[in-house]
Amino acid sequence: MHNETISVRGDVRTTISDANGTTVWEGRNLVVSAGKQAMARLLGGARAGSITKFGVGTGSAAAVLANTTLTSIFSKAITIVSYPDVNQVQFTLQLAPGDAVGMAIRELGLFFADDTLFSRYVESGVITKNNTMTITWQWLLTF
Repeated sequence: MHNETISVRGDVRTTISDANGTTVWEGRNLVVSAGKQAMARLLGGARAGSITKFGVGTGSAAAVLANTTLTSIFSKAITIVSYPDVNQVQFTLQLAPGDAVGMAIRELGLFFADDTLFSRYVESGVITKNNTMTITWQWLLTF
């Protein structure tokens, strides 16, 4: 008997660039229950669509399986999707200098086109977004 489990691990790399230089943070995300259900339905043909956008929010609570959205969300289309290895997909997400100015960013999420949250990540600190700052996230999902 062959027993195999499919799991998903998400690694998030945050790069903040502004007049003061560049700061990099790294961490892991949580694939939430709604994301797992959406993935199962996608594989079974009962769901159309893919992960097409990301959101940033101000919530600071730890990520839990029951999460379905972000607090005070600002969302945007994903910039680049790539496949670094046969079992990986990487989403590159970017906020330009004029995006979400004044927001105290603490959380990040990947969303399907219908706004179903796939996974959530809580930053290790607060990013107070200003109009000179570019923030790029590389979100690598490994199966």
